[in-house]
Amino acid sequence: MKSENKVTIPVDVYQTVFESIELDELSENIFSVLYDAFPRTALITLYLPDYETNVPKRFRIQSYAGLNMVAFDTAIGETLATMVADTGQALFSGRLNEDFTLAVDELADLRLSSYAGLPLRLESDGYAVLELYAVEKDTYTRQEKQHLLALADVFARALSHATLYDRASGRAKRFVGISRAITLSRHLSTIDEVLRDIAKVLVQSLGFDHAWIGLLNDEKNCIEGKTGFGRLIKKKHIYLVHDIFTDSDNPVTEAFLTQQPVVSLFGTEKRMQKKVEEWLLKTETGSYGFVPIMKGEETLGIIGAFLCAAQSFNTEDVKTLTSIAEQAAIAIENAELYEQIKKSEKSYRTLFESAGTCLAIIDNDYVIELVNKAFLALSGCEYDDLVRKKRFIDFLCSPDAGESESVKELLQPQNSWEGEFYTSMGDIRQVHFTIASIPDSDQILISLIDMTRERELERRLYRSEELASIGELSAGIAHEIRNPLAAITTSVSLLKDEPELSDIGRELLDVVKEESDHLTVIVNDFLRFARPQTPNMREANINKLLADVIRKTSDLFDKNIKINTEFDEIPMAAIDRHQIQQVITNLILNGVDACEVGGTLTVTSKLKKVNKTPHVEICIRDNGNGIPQENINKIFQPFFSTKDKGTGMGLAICQRIIDGHDGEIIVDSTIGEGTSFNVIFPVRKEQTK
Repeated sequence: MKSENKVTIPVDVYQTVFESIELDELSENIFSVLYDAFPRTALITLYLPDYETNVPKRFRIQSYAGLNMVAFDTAIGETLATMVADTGQALFSGRLNEDFTLAVDELADLRLSSYAGLPLRLESDGYAVLELYAVEKDTYTRQEKQHLLALADVFARALSHATLYDRASGRAKRFVGISRAITLSRHLSTIDEVLRDIAKVLVQSLGFDHAWIGLLNDEKNCIEGKTGFGRLIKKKHIYLVHDIFTDSDNPVTEAFLTQQPVVSLFGTEKRMQKKVEEWLLKTETGSYGFVPIMKGEETLGIIGAFLCAAQSFNTEDVKTLTSIAEQAAIAIENAELYEQIKKSEKSYRTLFESAGTCLAIIDNDYVIELVNKAFLALSGCEYDDLVRKKRFIDFLCSPDAGESESVKELLQPQNSWEGEFYTSMGDIRQVHFTIASIPDSDQILISLIDMTRERELERRLYRSEELASIGELSAGIAHEIRNPLAAITTSVSLLKDEPELSDIGRELLDVVKEESDHLTVIVNDFLRFARPQTPNMREANINKLLADVIRKTSDLFDKNIKINTEFDEIPMAAIDRHQIQQVITNLILNGVDACEVGGTLTVTSKLKKVNKTPHVEICIRDNGNGIPQENINKIFQPFFSTKDKGTGMGLAICQRIIDGHDGEIIVDSTIGEGTSFNVIFPVRKEQTK
């Protein structure tokens, strides 16, 4: 019996497949590889599971190549693709029409005979399916089938990376769009300006082809178009009026009456009002979504988003549009208030003092004339110490830097920008400023929104998405490195037993062995970072855990380090004991490394409230030389290390672990004085099943 030769994939195939992480380009590269390897192939289709809908057996066609055919949608049903995905097994047929009934009419009309269906196991989304069709019967030989299965493994890895990247990019785009809408909702602008800016967000940030917004006219009982944005939106398309009738066959009024989103592929509706149909035709709409703008139980208007392609709106699209509509409601309300301010001095005074947004009025010399309570809270000043005694520009410049002309330019009317605000307590806040002239006055109204927390959350979200994408993308590479490392280590051990090996040869093999072991440590650390284990949450005594770690690590100290401890009473908390122990051990050893001979390390624990929720705060502080400011933002990055033999993965793994506990690590360091790491996570009880 002959042994089967293992299929070897050429290097240029890997280069072709992995040179792009974009789904569309990747699919074209896959088709190119397959057509080169199997020239008799007449048609190739690639199906990906639609992770944006929760419908079982729902696929979205990514692309196809080959015969001149019309793109088709894979509805739920027993197609060959769903059979392959359900079983996770490859399917081959040399006489297709005899073996199977093709559920997709477009394929049945092509009179195809040979079929190869390959399941591509994605790391988080089940199976994608790659199909090859040929006109000739019995096209694929046994060797070709083996070759296809080997290629399928390569394609699956590439598609796993690409789908993760595609999903992360979509989430980032939606987050940016919602973040921009939140910022717009807090601007002091007219209703028309705010609505116009929100329509721009839908197109420029979220990728819709055009957008439209209409508001309710109570007197006329209709929705009046107010603004629109997009290449195909003209003035005549914007100001369309939609009368409110229960039987109008109008998706705009349907969304208004039901107070629910209405999305559809244009042309699939049973009936539609003629003027609405003409409206959608003239704007070349392929699919649309209308979402009500709600203020409590009241509907203020409708937001419309349009795609020229016949592409269904998914669940995330609808959620994003709903979030934008919520911000539009806030923006409309704020704009109405702003317009009232301009009309009435008395109303202006009342709103000025009670507004949640920080407000200040300054004169031409930047002297503060009036502020509200929110501004006082932000600045940390008392009213009598601030008004007519301080200049607003002093809050925009560092006390050491002094004022600059560039800052003065920012305080010109109609400017809107984000920058640093220096409080009287010495804190630096990230603030969004909106500058507006007060009508019939030489004074300037400044609106300030403290964005410090939002920017920190945004930074952490982007970092989380980035690390997730990098981790998933690179984990496969790390796995591939492990096998040759093991082979090198084994080979070195065998070679050292050779009797004819010289002393120099043995020394060189020792070097190879040592460096291979070092590389193995790096790979293992990287895999722990790239694919962290889900925390196994069990109740534990935090203070006992700290004491155990200090006792176990103290034997490793060789600098006569003194350890001070101060533990408050901490309740039992559900944690992954092994993971938290790993974090504390790493931070203690780092602190010991930072200390000089005879240095001091302080470990404390205390209970604190964060947003009214009890949290544990563990502080590990050394009196070493401190961390340079330029390295503070780098120390949690993978592979960043200032140690000669460090892998740079310790702190990165610590942060992933604490993120898994819904906590955070805060670093505070002063050159010449030392560094403290504060680990904060919520106190939870163990969940019993």
